[in-house]
Amino acid sequence: MLHEPPRRTEHAIAANHSSILILEDDVDWTDVALNPNTGVSSSLINAQWNFLHGGMGGERVGKETPVLLKKVEPEQGLRLSHFIGLRGADTISTAHRYLSNILARPAGSPDGGPMHVDGAYSWLRKDHRDIESYICVPSIAMQRPSASDITPSTGYKAPPLVRQTLGVIRKIRKAVRH
Repeated sequence: MLHEPPRRTEHAIAANHSSILILEDDVDWTDVALNPNTGVSSSLINAQWNFLHGGMGGERVGKETPVLLKKVEPEQGLRLSHFIGLRGADTISTAHRYLSNILARPAGSPDGGPMHVDGAYSWLRKDHRDIESYICVPSIAMQRPSASDITPSTGYKAPPLVRQTLGVIRKIRKAVRH
């Protein structure tokens, strides 16, 4: 959930960075991203993007599959903001102002009030059509299974023993997946 003014963009503006990658604590790299033969570095460096999404994850591709950047239209919503890149001082500043304004609006505002960060990024791209947006295909990053920090555990997931058991299951599932 987007709870507070976006600190990541605030720090980037203060440091005069021209590009930033925002990686959430549950990001995991795909086999394609870790393979030096897929051209990930040159794709990311040479392409003309302002907003970059690392991908949704879950594609079944070979480790040698080249990574391409696919243009994302402003109306297309994106979920899973575990890997986001912003390039250009104007883009970073615009994102910072926009996300801060979302937090200042009342819930349910037609201009976009407080919401999950995935939705906020989608609103940003929709309202700022000049921000060239791309997604990595196949994904170079995915969201690893983890307990949600967006909503508190309730019901059967709330007891500590259940939460610990679910954590072990997530680790086993991740190991099997790789």
